[in-house]
Amino acid sequence: MVIKIRIKILLLFCFMFTSGLGYSLEMDEIQNMKGKVKENKVENKAELKKYKDSIKTEKDSLKRKELIATLGETKDDEYRDTYFNVIKSSDEIGWVKLSAVESVGKLEQSTTTASFLIETVLDKQQQIGVRRMALKTLGKQAQPVTVMIEFLENSSLEDTLRLEAMNVLIRYLQDERVINVLKAHKNDKDKKIAGIAVNKLGLLGIK
Repeated sequence: MVIKIRIKILLLFCFMFTSGLGYSLEMDEIQNMKGKVKENKVENKAELKKYKDSIKTEKDSLKRKELIATLGETKDDEYRDTYFNVIKSSDEIGWVKLSAVESVGKLEQSTTTASFLIETVLDKQQQIGVRRMALKTLGKQAQPVTVMIEFLENSSLEDTLRLEAMNVLIRYLQDERVINVLKAHKNDKDKKIAGIAVNKLGLLGIK
């Protein structure tokens, strides 16, 4: 009886060990490929197909996140729809979506990408953290002032997002439109936004 119990324990231990080893090797493979992509050492793009395909079937969220990040390092528009689908999925968790938004931000700037990010910011069914990341990603693109002003002026948008838009705008104080926005928001309903407006105008010597 004791021998049987010991055998069962040993078998259980072996199963746990090999399962853990398999997981580590799989993650190592993903990380190795990510490194190859970063260093532009991927000789055949077909190597990445299984990474793209695995995003739909992989049950482990950490692996999905890393699979997306690996594709993101390619900066290739070929995977744009893959990122979009992850972000739009109602079943996907936030931190995997954040990886997809980050990957979208690495693509060449386009009207399609910008429009999708704007839709994501405005989508109240989406997690607030994902919407915030989409807004920050838009803020890093060329000429973001117009869209950031629209976000700030959008009274139905959460103040957290309006504040993020203001933080982008104050990087463009040389734009007269930004100065006018600061003047208009000295008494904003959000105290943080109002405080930024007053502070920046004060530094510029504008009352």
